[in-house]
Amino acid sequence: MMVAMTLSGHAKPDMKFRRLDTRNGLSNSQVNCILKDSKGFVWIGTKYGLNRYDGYRFRVFHSNIKDTTALIYDYVDNLYEDIDGNIWVQQETQYCIYNPSTECFSHDLSPWLKKAGVNGNPEKVFIDRNKNLWVKVWGGGLYYYNPRSGSKANFPIGKGHYGMEGDVGVQSFATYGKSTVAVTNRGHLICFDAEKKRVSWVSDHVAKATKAANKDYRIYIDSKGNYWTFGAGRCFIYVQKLRRWFDSLPSMLRSLGFSGIDDNVIVWDVLEDADGNMMVATDHNGLYVMDNEKREIYNYSHDKSNESSLSDFTLVRLYRTDDGQIWIGTYTGGVNQMVVNSQNVRNAMLGSVNTTMEDHNGNYWLGTNENGIIRYEAATGKTQTFTAASHGLSSNVIVSSLCASDGSLWFGTYGGGLMRYADGRFTCMRKTGREGGIADDNVWAVVESPDKNIWIGTLGAGVQCIDRATGEVTTYNQDNSHLSSNYVSSMQMTDEGWIVVGTSNNYSLIDPKTRKVVNMKIDQDSSRMTAVTASATQVMMDSRGLVWYCSPAGVHVFDNSTGRVTLLDQEVGLYGNAVCSVVEDAKHNIWLATEYGISYVVLRNEKGQWKYDIRNFNNRDGLLPGPYNQRSMRLTHDGMVLVGGSNGLDIINPDHMSRLTLNGRPMFSGLVLFGRQIEVGKEYDGHVILPEAINESRKICLNHNENQFSIQMASDQGLINNSSRYVYCLEGFSDIWMKTEAGNPNIAFTGLAPGKYTLVVKLLDDRNQMGSHESRLEIVIHPPFWSTWWAYVIYLAIASAAIRYWHLRSIRKLRLEKIKMEKEAEKRKRREVVDAYKNMTDEMRSSFDKISSQFDSMMSVETNEHRYEQQEKLFNSVEELMAQINDALSAKTEGKREFIEPKIAEMQIVSLDQRLVDAATQYVEKNLSNGDITVETMSEALNMSRVHLYKRLTAITGMSPSEFIRDLRLRHAEQLLLKSQLSVSEISYKVGFNNPRYFSKYFKDKYGVIPSQYKKTE
Repeated sequence: MMVAMTLSGHAKPDMKFRRLDTRNGLSNSQVNCILKDSKGFVWIGTKYGLNRYDGYRFRVFHSNIKDTTALIYDYVDNLYEDIDGNIWVQQETQYCIYNPSTECFSHDLSPWLKKAGVNGNPEKVFIDRNKNLWVKVWGGGLYYYNPRSGSKANFPIGKGHYGMEGDVGVQSFATYGKSTVAVTNRGHLICFDAEKKRVSWVSDHVAKATKAANKDYRIYIDSKGNYWTFGAGRCFIYVQKLRRWFDSLPSMLRSLGFSGIDDNVIVWDVLEDADGNMMVATDHNGLYVMDNEKREIYNYSHDKSNESSLSDFTLVRLYRTDDGQIWIGTYTGGVNQMVVNSQNVRNAMLGSVNTTMEDHNGNYWLGTNENGIIRYEAATGKTQTFTAASHGLSSNVIVSSLCASDGSLWFGTYGGGLMRYADGRFTCMRKTGREGGIADDNVWAVVESPDKNIWIGTLGAGVQCIDRATGEVTTYNQDNSHLSSNYVSSMQMTDEGWIVVGTSNNYSLIDPKTRKVVNMKIDQDSSRMTAVTASATQVMMDSRGLVWYCSPAGVHVFDNSTGRVTLLDQEVGLYGNAVCSVVEDAKHNIWLATEYGISYVVLRNEKGQWKYDIRNFNNRDGLLPGPYNQRSMRLTHDGMVLVGGSNGLDIINPDHMSRLTLNGRPMFSGLVLFGRQIEVGKEYDGHVILPEAINESRKICLNHNENQFSIQMASDQGLINNSSRYVYCLEGFSDIWMKTEAGNPNIAFTGLAPGKYTLVVKLLDDRNQMGSHESRLEIVIHPPFWSTWWAYVIYLAIASAAIRYWHLRSIRKLRLEKIKMEKEAEKRKRREVVDAYKNMTDEMRSSFDKISSQFDSMMSVETNEHRYEQQEKLFNSVEELMAQINDALSAKTEGKREFIEPKIAEMQIVSLDQRLVDAATQYVEKNLSNGDITVETMSEALNMSRVHLYKRLTAITGMSPSEFIRDLRLRHAEQLLLKSQLSVSEISYKVGFNNPRYFSKYFKDKYGVIPSQYKKTE
């Protein structure tokens, strides 16, 4: 039987629970153990598999009989972290150790046991809060090892020691101060003082009370030194203050002044929270929380209609992290994380709340979507409901509300007109179709003007004013007042005396004194260039005169003094794009309700422009899960912000809520390459991408063709459904800080060039500011083999060989050229000798023949090489002499000649090229004003093919035909500018330019100035 008991006069603490189960990726919904490691990952041991959770995603580990680095079994009983960050996993009667660097499990514990001096196989392992190792071996004693000091101890257990006969097993351990207490399978409690290497005391109370062995006992010690021992449906508590044992939880609570808990409650686990309250996980009774200060017991259990309740009736494990977070493992409902709402925000689960209001007595009046009106006493939480059936309301759908200056309450309804509550009764104004009444039964907004009149906004009939003195109703609509639209979504009475009316067509301002209507329109954000949605959900003018135009596409903030419009949406840090409601708090900060979260905006003015610091809150901060309803926010007299949603009412304390801080350090959770999750130590495409876990090594190396990848980010905050965003900068590529997308904590890269980079990541807190902690990851993209240093060495060697070959080839070529030149010189000399011989007289020719014959005879019989060379040189000298004689004779002969140049008559010759240019020029000038002449029309006129004309004209003039045409037009334009009185546009069309802009451009390209300036300067 489930018991939910609180003493009168105190409200039950508002606790909510966030859930994870198999639908979120958990391997199994029966959770046996929970551990948050020193890096920030949360480990969840289940009936089927071990899960690592990083706040966004699960990494699941299973057993594999073919893999010695996997889990031994799939059932995980317990988890511990040692001083080196390794995770010790208890699986039934065996243990394995997870290495966070390799992400593998070792089944061989001997290296660790040898270091600890353990002799035997471990039966039970425990690592205490100081990271000391305790090992109970099968059939032997208990070993202690301090890894910091190296101190060791061995304690005998059973076999006659401490009054325990036979072989005794250890079931559970707990640490208190410098002592460690173990509970045996027979119920004995043994306290060990490891530093003094002795047993401080032994208690057999539980053993005598149960008189049975092999019980699965567990032990917990709270901050007051009380010992909680539970198992097999029993719970025993030793209370230090009373110096006595209690054999059940109810008996202990009654003795301490508590009452109201079931005598048959079955305890699965106990835990003390950060405030010193004891929490008890039960079988089928949910969670009990004992407030020691108030002496009250609160019960929290499963509610299938409330997703923020516990996910199961049976809770099997409680776990508290170092930073105070409470995690709860259930039998069939996965894991839960507790969210405690204290003074920051309170909730009232009252159904769907459309509108909120505070009366003069401080009570909240809530207009609901289907249950009429609820009066809520803020001090006590008591409620009273008013409906059509109970109090004669004209409609149970309430959409707007107002507390007038005289204390009367006004409610606008959907389909039921306007209701007034005064003197304990409701009166109603409905549409009658006659003059003087309200014009529509759908009253979407109600405000009071300074003259005490009531103004209402309707859904189709515009705005109406009800004169409180005369009862006269005046209508202002599109027809008689040019109101921007007859469909009114919201109304606000500003301190300056204007009524701000949000409509389906932007918004209007009404002066209630003069009854003047001024229609307004929000322009687009000049920097974002996004279209403004015409239909507003709510429009508010704040104390600065800024207009907040809320819509499904964000909120546009209009500064009337500068005309600047700024769009705030999810892209710039808002929790969501659909803005439902807005209110200004007592410190002039702005609160915006989006569909599933609240955004808190702090404004600051820098150099005449408003800057917006945005911070977000959601159900993890104690708010209801949403969605929130439109126009449902209200500020109370004491500064509270009321927000209505589909689940009820949130009461926010802005002073406390705005001071909340969210600390954390980014972690690198994984690597995804081309959509494939990369595992540590596994080979991909011939190489191991991650030799170590990415968060351990903080380095990844990829090939040039592996440059499309994503870094999976996480944080050490240990939050379920973490919504934190990240900012990152890739050093070596850019110094610009980028934000991850909302709801997507992955950082993706595509087409990253080879090189070395450093990814710097920080958390983006809820105020849209960068966190102080940063994490760095080195990224190396290896170049392709043809771009590596050794490839360049090969290239250099090849180039050197090529240069040497070219050099040797050049030398050979030069040598050959020299030989050729020598041969040519020799031939020339021979020719000169021949020519000289021809010019000689017979007497000289006879002498030369005689000399040559003698030289030939001498050289033909000469056997001495040296003398032969001398004779050859002498013969060459003779030949040179003969050549010189020949030159002298030729010059003398030529000097005596006189040449007469014939004269001919001059002829006019025109080349074909000139003819072509002249013909082309004539064609252009003839069609100068025709802007449609082209290369095709010119080639046709000149009886040439287009290709032939293009080649000929380009070769002759250096201009293509189109350039040739444009040049002639511009030259004629220049003459017209200088000599005519025509305007630039007239000249443009006269010379064939159909667009004066293009004429000015081309004219400036040719003459350096635009036509108008050219005309003036000339």
